[in-house]
Amino acid sequence: MRQNNISARYSAFNVKKEELPLFIKRAVEENFVGFNVTLPYKSSIIPFLDEVSKEARALGAVNTVLIKEKRTLGFNTDTFGFIENLNRSIPKWAERKGSAVIIGAGGAARAAVWSLLEKNIYEIKIVNRSQKRALALILDMKHYFPHASLEYAANYESVIKNAILLVNTSSLGMTGQPPLNIKLDLLNKNAIVYDLVYSPMRTDLLMAAEKLRLVALGGLGMLLYQAVPAFTMWYGSHVTVNNKLRKIILKQF
Repeated sequence: MRQNNISARYSAFNVKKEELPLFIKRAVEENFVGFNVTLPYKSSIIPFLDEVSKEARALGAVNTVLIKEKRTLGFNTDTFGFIENLNRSIPKWAERKGSAVIIGAGGAARAAVWSLLEKNIYEIKIVNRSQKRALALILDMKHYFPHASLEYAANYESVIKNAILLVNTSSLGMTGQPPLNIKLDLLNKNAIVYDLVYSPMRTDLLMAAEKLRLVALGGLGMLLYQAVPAFTMWYGSHVTVNNKLRKIILKQF
C-alpha cells in the first residue's frame, strides 16, 4: 500500500464460525474492497459468497474475497502463489523430467496438485497418513484432469525413488511440530525439494536437501506471490515481489 501510495488499511479480524455471515454482511456494508480468509474457514465460507471461481470451487477453498458492486466473489490465489514461486525461483524447472511427490492432502496439497496439473505435470504421487483424504483429492482432480496419473502412497519410500520434485504441504517441520524425516538421497540427483513451511525459514528438510546439493525452495515465496493477485483485484495495482519487499516481510518473523 505504501509503495503504491494507496490510503488503506489491512487488519486482522478474529471471527467465530457462526459469525461468518454477519462478518461478510458487515464487510459489504462498510465498503471493504475485499478480505483474505485463512484456516479454518477457507471451505466453510463458500456457501455464504455470491460467486466462487471455478478453481476455488474445484479446490474447495477460498482464500481471497473481492467485494464488487455489493457482491462477494471468492477466489483461490494459493495456486498462483505455488507455481509463481517455482517459476521465478527456478525458471526452467518444468523441463526436468520425472514424477512429483506431494506430502499431505489438505488445502495446500490441493493447490499444489492443481498447479502442477495445469503445467502438464501429470505423474503425481500423494503421500498422506489418511488414505480417505488422499483418495478424495485424487478423485476431485481426476474430474478436471482425467488423463493425469495420480496415485496414493501410505509412505514415501515406495514413490520417492528418482522423483524430480518433492513438495511438503504438511505442517511437519514447522516450528512446534514433529520433523519430516525423508531419505532425500533416493530422489533424482537433479530434484527440487519445495517446502511450503516458512516458519522456520530454513527447515531441516531444506537443509538436508542443500547438503545433498539438491535445489531447495522455501515457502516464503508462495506466501508473497499468493498475495499479488489479491492486491491487484482490490486496488488495480500490480505488486512486484523483490528483495526489498522480502526484507520488509522478514522483519515480521
